[in-house]
Amino acid sequence: MKKFGISAIFALVFSIGLWAEPVETISNPTLLFSSAGITQSVDYGIPSGSLQLMSSSSDDVQDGIVDLIIEILGYLWGYNNLGVTYDSYPYATHPRYMCFDATSGYFDMTFPNHFYRFALDTSMFYDFGLWMGNSTRFEGALWKFFGPVVELNSYFNTDSENPYLAESGYKGNIRVGGDFALVQTNPISVWFYMQWNHYINIPLDNSMIVGFILRSYPIKPVLIEWRVDWQFLQEFEKAFFESHLEVGAMVAGPLEVFAAWNFKKYPGFNYTGHGAEAGVRLHF
Repeated sequence: MKKFGISAIFALVFSIGLWAEPVETISNPTLLFSSAGITQSVDYGIPSGSLQLMSSSSDDVQDGIVDLIIEILGYLWGYNNLGVTYDSYPYATHPRYMCFDATSGYFDMTFPNHFYRFALDTSMFYDFGLWMGNSTRFEGALWKFFGPVVELNSYFNTDSENPYLAESGYKGNIRVGGDFALVQTNPISVWFYMQWNHYINIPLDNSMIVGFILRSYPIKPVLIEWRVDWQFLQEFEKAFFESHLEVGAMVAGPLEVFAAWNFKKYPGFNYTGHGAEAGVRLHF
């Protein structure tokens, strides 16, 4: 807005200098032209402080709108995540896994469902051209909208030509962290998570992992989950990227079987490729 206003003033002054007839005197002393038509002085009667005041007022309005949006989103987040409770496992007694009890208060512990949910799974994976191994994962909500995310990955039959995998003996990594709910609904839920990562017999420093989990239970007994994360290592400029897309089905009570397709991009390993994974998960 400032740039447009200044440009308009210069355009106005320039046009007057081109087209105005030379005058000796005018009743309004704000503009004085010489016989050559050159502007001697300009005074539009707008104090210099007024433009700053207008700019400050505009900034205040924008800040107020941003604050209002943040406040509305905060209320919506609280209404959604503080009021949620879970059935004992997906599709336990009815199609809904999550229920919302907003009528009796967010912190009502007498609601018949659980205010926690957990899942423990183990699986075998094979990343084509890199390695194969086992992954054991414990994840859930300790209370409504936050909880632990812990993983142990063991790697076998690794690529012997990769210098980072040349160490002998057991290779793996352990990831310890937590997740935080952004949106929880029965059609789809979105969680954010962070983990501290430690490698075993792989010469890489400890690192941080951030990611998102999208989870959906579209129709009984199908479960869909998509996890994406970025791992930041000091040794490399580019982050490691992982994508895990899985489809599962409840087969017996709280037991789920699932299959997944993985995509991994590890710049430090000079590896970009796909992989397959299959396992079982226990909900409780």
